[in-house]
Amino acid sequence: MRILKILSGNDGGGVYQCEQQFIKYWIQKGVEVDAIIIGEGGSSETYKRIVNSYFTLPRLNLSNRGITPFNELNNIRKVHDYNRKAFHLIDKMGLTRYDAVIFRRHFFTKIASRVSKLLKVELYWHMPISVNGVFEKFYFSRLAKKYDIKVIGNSEYSMNSIGSVSNDFVYPGFNNDRIARYETKPSYRDNLSIPKDSAVFGVAARITKRKAQHLLIEAFTKLLRKYKNVHLLVAGGPLDTHYAKHCIKLAQEFKSNIHFIGQVEIMAEFYASIDVYVNSRIDAEPFGISIAESLGSGLPVIAFKKGGPSEMIIPGKNGWLIDTPKTYSYYMVLQNAIENKQKWKKMGEFSRNYSDKFSSVYNANKFFQILKNN
Repeated sequence: MRILKILSGNDGGGVYQCEQQFIKYWIQKGVEVDAIIIGEGGSSETYKRIVNSYFTLPRLNLSNRGITPFNELNNIRKVHDYNRKAFHLIDKMGLTRYDAVIFRRHFFTKIASRVSKLLKVELYWHMPISVNGVFEKFYFSRLAKKYDIKVIGNSEYSMNSIGSVSNDFVYPGFNNDRIARYETKPSYRDNLSIPKDSAVFGVAARITKRKAQHLLIEAFTKLLRKYKNVHLLVAGGPLDTHYAKHCIKLAQEFKSNIHFIGQVEIMAEFYASIDVYVNSRIDAEPFGISIAESLGSGLPVIAFKKGGPSEMIIPGKNGWLIDTPKTYSYYMVLQNAIENKQKWKKMGEFSRNYSDKFSSVYNANKFFQILKNN
């Protein structure tokens, strides 16, 4: 089997982790994986190193200033202008036989379609998002039908969000190399001199309003008025934005218990340093790779129920789900977790045993089987 991936040289986060792991797994299975890499960025060198061969296209410069009608329309205009130039380059690439073309970023739809038509092969969109709103559902459904795309959700929730054009899903999965193992040292707990008998919660995400660390911090400060031997590790950055400074200010009264540790290089050490992981995102999580990693690390997890978390967390078994993303809701669930501290070890064991179907190996194989059967 031979696969052509359409990749962004500026990938990061869960998409970047997923792309690497799936490509490596498929190559180990004897699949030849080539790539068209769009743009030179932080991920491009990694992609060039792990694929069999690659082609490059110039970077597609899009606005990242938030999702507003103006920004989206401006991005669509940029994509249209870019595609006209990119099609000319694609036609000269000398692409040969492939069995499938796969892309993830929705702005690459027309490029991917152009390539699949030239090759006369199936086109797959492994969507990294959920589709919110009537217009978005109409727009993406129309694209899928117009370009004959096989849409694969990255969770059951994201599959259902786009409607009937998708009837299968493959989780992005977590990388076993990033999770905590029994021999991993709890370095953050040690470096911060947190007592061994303390209850330690942790959140790891880019510090932005969408990730809503402020809700968790507000709930935690309320919690600390009742429980003293409790700590929170806030991993991620940037720490110099207006929102991050607001979060730091909220925690000021309890700065000896709420620790901003910045960007984490070795996630396994972070997971080994906490007892319970918290995902504080306020909107639907299409998947939630940090949740999957935490389960794989043997941790109970707290998260807002909408989206992927409800597919991974069984309340009372391996964590707790938040009904509404509000300060009081987080406070009540945090308090419930502390009152059930004696169950954490058993819940963590359940998490680890239950996490296999969320691993990258399991899901790369699932995608491989889909390709084989089409």
